[in-house]
Parts: sequence; structure tokens; C-alpha cells
Amino acid sequence: MRIAVLGAGGPAGINTCRALATAGHEVVATDSNADHLGWGDWRSFHMPVYSVDAINELGADVVVPQPDGAVRWLAENAGSVEAATFLPSVATIEVCRDKGEAQRAWWDASLTPGALALGGKVSRDLLLAKGLFGYPFWLRARYGAGARCALKVEDLRQADLWVRFWRLRGVEDFIAEEYLPGRDLAWTGIYWRGELVTSFARERLEYLYPHLTPTGLTGTPTRARIVHDEKVNAVAELAVSVIDVGPHGIMSVDLKEDSEGTPCPTEINAGRGFTTLGLWSLYRNSCNFLDFAAEIAVRDEPIGKAAGRDPLPEGLTLHRHIDAGHRFVLERASVPA
Repeated sequence: MRIAVLGAGGPAGINTCRALATAGHEVVATDSNADHLGWGDWRSFHMPVYSVDAINELGADVVVPQPDGAVRWLAENAGSVEAATFLPSVATIEVCRDKGEAQRAWWDASLTPGALALGGKVSRDLLLAKGLFGYPFWLRARYGAGARCALKVEDLRQADLWVRFWRLRGVEDFIAEEYLPGRDLAWTGIYWRGELVTSFARERLEYLYPHLTPTGLTGTPTRARIVHDEKVNAVAELAVSVIDVGPHGIMSVDLKEDSEGTPCPTEINAGRGFTTLGLWSLYRNSCNFLDFAAEIAVRDEPIGKAAGRDPLPEGLTLHRHIDAGHRFVLERASVPA
């Protein structure tokens, strides 16, 4: 099968290409930055601007988008692309991109303590946030990934200066939320027309370059461990169903536990995997999640080999870092990549 990957030059895109190539597919990597296309043994094409004609000329059986912008564009133009896609609706993608809208939906479903959007009067809104959530509370950009502009707020003056600093740099929209001190969890589910085909969850244990942010969070882990937790599965699945009653494609849910150990959804990446999905897909052929997604897209049916929750062994830990490759560790036995 020939598979075109949009946004293939970033870490998540490279991992996606590796997983698909390992499954035996012919990978065609595209990216807006030509200098980021030389890092894999697959065909590469520079695509400065997404174009239906340019994508159709690739002759792909499936198109897989990785960054949010590519997901949104492909969902809008799926009807004109001469290849299979595997994406939720544009409406679902839009709600998930807006963390404020998603939080409102989850608050209505009693899944989260809610969020407060910061308007033009920053000081007033921050004072209101303190009254709602107490200290500390969590402050972050309303749009974007990787714990963008995130801050654990202990002082209102600090928070006010933080927001004003980022607004000078073009980040206008922020939300304030209750601070959730528990485990940092990631859950990925693959859906076909409302049916969950497979899913797995993991806990982030250590982050990439944590010293570069005031919170120590950078969104993507250097170490993460598979967890089998029915409560995590249930909350993640409910969080998806609140946003979309008939989800289709890959849905990646971030969750944090509150002080009582209850997982709360914090955001969903709709239509794409997290950065390390391609690496988890390399553990064994029977759990290549990106291969599953491509096969489902072409067949338009939930293939049996992808069925079931928690297919990876509990305790399996992924170690990876920049320029260091990756390694899986399970019960003291290491499996080199």
C-alpha cells in the first residue's frame, strides 16, 4: 500500500513514517520544510502549501496527516482527495482544537472542574480564576500543543505578567483551570464509525528537556509506561463520546489525575496520534496502530487483528530521547529497537 504522510518532517511525522514502513507500506513523506525530509529511507516530496492536486499526483492509497493544521485541512478537502482518509468530522476537530470549548463540554458531563477563558481584562479574570480554583491553578494557551504557554500559578501578579508577555508575542487566548497534581496520562483510541477498535493508555514519567519550561512539562515524554486501568479507559472513552457520538479515526486524549486520583480529560488531539504513537507501534507487528489505521481506512471496516483494549503489556516502558533512538523495557528485560 502507498501511504502519503503530511507533515512528515517533525518527530511525530518521522515516527509515523517509521511505523508504516516497518509494516511494509510504501511511504511518501511530505513536509512544508524541504530541509526536514532527509531523515528516513522513504520517498520525500517538498509541499510548501497543501494542495489537492499535489496530493493526488502522489498516487497514494491513503493520506495520513500528522500536525493539527494538516488534519484540519485534509478533513475539509477529503471529498476531493483521490485516496482514503481516516478522520473525524471537521466539527469534532474544531471543538478539540479549542481547549476552552472541549472543557465546557466536559464540565457539562461532570468530567472536569471546568475552565475560565481570559478576556481583555486580564487582572479581573485572573482574580476570578483564583476564586474559582484557589492556589495553585493552571494557566495555558487555549490553542496549541506541547503544554504551550503553561504555568502553575501561585501568585496573581506572576500570572498577569505571564499572559501579558505572551500576548506581546501573538498568543491572545488563554484559559485557567484547576491544577491537577496526579498522574499525567495519555490514551489513544482508534474508532471506526463510532465503534472502538483498539485503545491503549500510558503514563508519562519523564519529559523531553523539562528545564526549558517553568512547569517542567514539554508535552512529549522521554519515558512512558503502559497502564491497564479501567477507570482511565472509561473516562477517556466518555470524553471522546461527549465531543462526538460517532467518532471515526484516531482520537488521542490527554488526562491528568486530580488529588483523589480521578482522571480528568484535559484535551483531545482529534484525527492524529501523539508524538510517540509511531514508536509504540514498533514494539511488535501485531500492535502496529498506524498500520491498523491505514488498513481500516482502505477497507472501510474494522479489521479483526486490531480489536481490543490494552493490547500492549502492562508495565512496558518506552525510553527515547533526541539522537538516542528508543528502547522498550519490560520486567527488567530490555528489547533493543
